[in-house]
Amino acid sequence: ISDTESYDGSEHVATIGGHGKFAMESTLMLTIGDNNNNYSYNNNNAAHGSSTTTTTHNINVPHLQEMMERGGYLTFAINAAVSFPLDSLVFRLNGNILGYWLSNTDGWEVITAHLPPGDVNGDGILDYTEHELKWIYSYYGGEDEDSMERGEDVVMLDAISVEATTGDLTVSDEMMQQLSQEEENSNNHVVPALDLHHPSGDGSWQVVENGGNALDGSHVFRASTRDVIRSIPANSQGITTYQGLAVMSFTIITGQWGGVVHFAHLSNVNTPIDVLEVAVNGEPVVAATGGGTGTANSNWEFQMLE
Repeated sequence: ISDTESYDGSEHVATIGGHGKFAMESTLMLTIGDNNNNYSYNNNNAAHGSSTTTTTHNINVPHLQEMMERGGYLTFAINAAVSFPLDSLVFRLNGNILGYWLSNTDGWEVITAHLPPGDVNGDGILDYTEHELKWIYSYYGGEDEDSMERGEDVVMLDAISVEATTGDLTVSDEMMQQLSQEEENSNNHVVPALDLHHPSGDGSWQVVENGGNALDGSHVFRASTRDVIRSIPANSQGITTYQGLAVMSFTIITGQWGGVVHFAHLSNVNTPIDVLEVAVNGEPVVAATGGGTGTANSNWEFQMLE
């Protein structure tokens, strides 16, 4: 572990490097989904004339069962200054080589790998219960100037994350009621993938009780033009522009077959005053404008996004 400049601004990264005339190999192993439902880090270092040492750290993994059933994605950042034939780096998933580096990366590179579901047959029974990930650094030794002056931080690894694919999910009225209670504490343990105040916006969406106007139950997500305007501070000259955004985001981790999102909206907007826009990966796909007629839409509209 090093305090070298990290990818995500954290204090530490995992590093390895070889130098001198003796060859060595170091493996950082991450096992996901063992019998104890935790991560297991095994760092094996073997150098000329030394024995292999193993260090294990157990970390609780949220939603591990869902990840093993539905599959997910591994993401990590790598910064490598390798130069074959002096040294190299290999990344393996379940024994299969998914990446290798024989020359320098262009600074930090972000790598994503698909973690296949353990339920291969879709019968609810896990055919295998773990994924084994290995980052293998090999130093081949040498007596030239480059090998003698090699530093310790030849390879840096950071920002390792594992996310399960999103399964079937319905945001029920009961969940929305819990969200309205947690909103006061800026916590969201009910639907973590949902952000009512995305950083790209100026104001927030809210969970409110809407009585007989709700489509299902008594709660709805609401964004108000008036609330957005009130949340925008004046600039250094004391001028308020009276235009802004309330952005709610919902993060979906899709599997290899994708999926479908269903929702309904009741949009009392009127372009050019205000508009409701739905975007997928930053690209607008649905817009409610009110038609510019000056009349509000009083009917719920159903949408389906694939």
